[in-house]
Amino acid sequence: MININKKAANDICGMFVDEYLEDGNASGYCVIQTKINDEIDLPDCEDMFAELKEKGIIRNNDFEDDVWIGYYDLSEMNMHFDFNMDVPQEMILSLKKYILVKLYLKKNIVHVTNVAFSHVKDMILKTNILDIDATSYFKKYVLDDENLFEKHIEEGKKIPKRGYHDGYYILDDNSQPFFKEHFTEDSIVKTKGDYYIVSEKLFAKEADQKIQSLKDWFENEDTLKLYNDSVYQTIWRKNADGSLPSWSMQALSFYDGEHELEHMNEELYGVVNFFELPEEPEPYDYYTRYIDGTPRQMPKFKISRIAGTVINADNLHCMVTLLTRHGAVQVKFNKGHYAFYNKQISAKLDPDSDKKTVLEKSWLSRGSKIIVAGIRREDSFRPMIYKDTIYQHTVNRVQEIYEDGTLLLQSERTKV
Repeated sequence: MININKKAANDICGMFVDEYLEDGNASGYCVIQTKINDEIDLPDCEDMFAELKEKGIIRNNDFEDDVWIGYYDLSEMNMHFDFNMDVPQEMILSLKKYILVKLYLKKNIVHVTNVAFSHVKDMILKTNILDIDATSYFKKYVLDDENLFEKHIEEGKKIPKRGYHDGYYILDDNSQPFFKEHFTEDSIVKTKGDYYIVSEKLFAKEADQKIQSLKDWFENEDTLKLYNDSVYQTIWRKNADGSLPSWSMQALSFYDGEHELEHMNEELYGVVNFFELPEEPEPYDYYTRYIDGTPRQMPKFKISRIAGTVINADNLHCMVTLLTRHGAVQVKFNKGHYAFYNKQISAKLDPDSDKKTVLEKSWLSRGSKIIVAGIRREDSFRPMIYKDTIYQHTVNRVQEIYEDGTLLLQSERTKV
């Protein structure tokens, strides 16, 4: 059993980090480095690697390989994750963890994860900024009031408003090893026992120099263009993303033309025409069930899939109207399934605020495109699956529709 912190994992590989990176922030990858190293243990990663290997998602035999091969079964393609980079090994380990967590939580299929990996890798290689997040944190740690050793006053000089010219701060068991590895001795003014005492002015100056490359990057015209492009894309996704059919559904609640799923590869996803199914489900096998101590033969029905856009939801009767390519279908859920897929998921992301942020809207809201597995009973469709059904979930949400008829599907609700 893999002991993985689901909330931390989703924070790491979910929308928060991904959107942070897409905003073009050059130190964004540091969030991945620090959060993953803090939250996800190496043994968990090795277990995830072994499980993904067993499922055929990763085709490597060794976690230490410099190039990983991920198999994308929809197009029978191998995706390469090349970790050959001239950066510290901790960073490469963090990137490996990043890929593993994304694949393991099934938030993205392999080729989308490959795009995310390429973006992170490209950012690191282009900016060549190392230890930015660590340097900023370390500076705050060293110059904390608890570490103030002396308020130094220089003789013969006018005393400033704060009452002293320089602060002398003493290092401790946590800060001294890091200081020795990453800083020069130029800021050391004295020692106390085995511990260095550093000048606030000189130490701060050297720490700021270490992130000068980031400051230079922010002043670059290409950075401004990257930022503006990102803002434009964000506004575009919010207000203009989609197609003519999707805009028609949003504005009019019907398709003034072809359906959004008109060109999906129905055969690939096992989707059928509801109106061609028999009005009563077809049993393909039987199993024994004991009712009041008496064994009874119970039928197992053939499971089918239908796909469409939600145009109405009836919370009282746990029913949605699904507009498929072939017509409108009434989908009748049981109360548990309906409540699960209909709920809006939100969480408090800011510990200093009571305001909640919506992480995921209802899958059964108007305009949502879903694939439902189940059976037909008379004029309605009933979502259901068995343990041995090829489909692991009764409902999948369609996130993207590609030109070749393939889909990007979401199988699980966002976890908090």
